[in-house]
Amino acid sequence: AEADGERVNRALLIGVDDFVSRQSVYPSSTNNVFAMQEALQASRYPFGAIVIPASPVTGVEELCELIGETFGAADGDDVSYLYISTHGEYDPANGVDAALLLSDGQAEERLTPQALQDAFAGIAGTKVLLLDACYSGAFIGKGMSVQPETVYFQSDDFKVLTSSGAMEESWYWSAAADADTTETEEDRQGAFYFTQMMSQILNPRYGSTADAN
Repeated sequence: AEADGERVNRALLIGVDDFVSRQSVYPSSTNNVFAMQEALQASRYPFGAIVIPASPVTGVEELCELIGETFGAADGDDVSYLYISTHGEYDPANGVDAALLLSDGQAEERLTPQALQDAFAGIAGTKVLLLDACYSGAFIGKGMSVQPETVYFQSDDFKVLTSSGAMEESWYWSAAADADTTETEEDRQGAFYFTQMMSQILNPRYGSTADAN
């Protein structure tokens, strides 16, 4: 779409708490999504849309459809924000390529860097990707022992922030777990550190020290 001289911000916030192949992080990803929503709502630049799916996203095709629905009207002046909080995978020694898990605890698919980049084909304007997952640096070739043959998101219209390097984990915390080993999932509280710190820095509610933009 042609630029019209007016910037419109849109955001799609995805949180994955329950998995088939990994332990649950409930309610950490849900907390992360709400923290990001609050921070974006307080932005100096208003958002035309902040979308949180009503049900868990379990497949790559479903995510692609959500990206198209949320950002399809963007023009060259607009900024599209995709935030994902989930488990990440990358273990080259054992043949595990980089991926983010999309799941609801019953169904699960792996989102690769190629698939995520392809999902934004045809979306105009600036794309800001915020990936809060273990090993998420592998999506942009950062922190890898050997540089991959293909590094994704290299065009100027992509801006990508990851919570860790390719060989690093990201952690969520559980306040009750330190004191009570009998806690249930409903008792557990926390968030991934990356999102917690970023959302507080951006949000005036926490005495934001961020600059105007």
